[in-house]
Amino acid sequence: MGFFGSSNPKVRPRDFDKTLKSVPDLTRRERDYVRGVFQKPLKDGLTRKELDTEIRGLRRNKGDRLSSSEVKRIQDKLGDSMK
Repeated sequence: MGFFGSSNPKVRPRDFDKTLKSVPDLTRRERDYVRGVFQKPLKDGLTRKELDTEIRGLRRNKGDRLSSSEVKRIQDKLGDSMK
C-alpha cells in the first residue's frame, strides 16, 4: 500500500514526518521549515496533487532555506514512499 491509502490517497502528518526524517542531510531547522510549508495541506491529509504543488513552490522560491538538490531529495523520498 505504501505512503498513501488505496481508496483515498492522502498522507497523514505522522507518516510525512517519518519520511521527512529519512531524507539525508536535512538539518532539524530545514525539516521544521518543510513541515511549516506543508502544514496546511497536511491538516486534512496530503494528496498527491498538493504534494506536487508544494514541491513546485519550494523549487520556485529561491529565498528558501533549501537548495535545489535538497528539494529534489525531498521530492524523491516522498515520491518513492507513494508507490
